Amino acid sequence: NYDNFEKVRSDTIKRQKRAKEAQEKQIEHIKEFIDKFRYNAKRASLVQSRIKQLDKLELIDEIIEDPTCIFVFPQPADTINPPLLRLDEATLAYDSKKLILKGVNFYVDMESRIAIVGPNGAGKTTLLKALIGELPLLSGYYYKHAKLRLGLFTQHHVDPVSYTHLTLPTSELVQIMVV
Repeated sequence: NYDNFEKVRSDTIKRQKRAKEAQEKQIEHIKEFIDKFRYNAKRASLVQSRIKQLDKLELIDEIIEDPTCIFVFPQPADTINPPLLRLDEATLAYDSKKLILKGVNFYVDMESRIAIVGPNGAGKTTLLKALIGELPLLSGYYYKHAKLRLGLFTQHHVDPVSYTHLTLPTSELVQIMVV
């Protein structure tokens, strides 16, 4: 349950921040004591014990927030008649000797919300490359609406990203992401 994970994570971060702040206050208090009584002969043993206490203190790690990335998908000004993108009985492979996917049927219209998930080597990237036209089909039918413009944002930014879609009207922009 992702909502539960986010709540637990948020609570953990808050607790860790509070513990870090409390530890910083404690360290500051000890340092003030040391500075105040450092040259007082009567308090020398207390100062030495506080210095040892500071040396033995395990510091709580600094909280580093994960950077957030916000994707904005604009609403198109006008609709494109379906299908936007379609594969029928497609066979996908990088060479004809080793087929990656066979008999693929894939349909995208304006209402589609699609997540492509699966284990490593299942053909997710191969499918996406075929959908954006980067990988030709060995067999089957591929259709892409003439007004459709595709952009690919990969998880690791390994594949080159084309920024030419930024100049297109919003009605012609559809982005596919590898999650």
